[in-house]
Amino acid sequence: NGAITYPLLQNVAVQQLKADAITELCGYSVIAIQGVNAVGQLPNAIAFAKESGVREVLIAFDMDIRTNEQVNRALLKMKALLNSYDMPFRTLYWDEEHKGLDDWLLHSAKNR
Repeated sequence: NGAITYPLLQNVAVQQLKADAITELCGYSVIAIQGVNAVGQLPNAIAFAKESGVREVLIAFDMDIRTNEQVNRALLKMKALLNSYDMPFRTLYWDEEHKGLDDWLLHSAKNR
């Protein structure tokens, strides 16, 4: 496991650091994107992941998905895209007190 290095997917350093933190804390491979609408290369990344043996995608948008219509629309688009590649997926939700999955995982790790 590790952050999936997909050559055409451009990540900002912060997003990559978050992906690395999530990988370290939970052991899953992670593809980080800069913002929910920065998905231009996502079809190629999904195809690459599928060819690499990924059997399921866990979608982990920030928790403002519950209040931000733009984020919710992006989630629906991502689900449709994954369906078009016959890629199984689940959407993760956590305590809204922690905006991102990295925040929630770090909080959980500190409170073990």
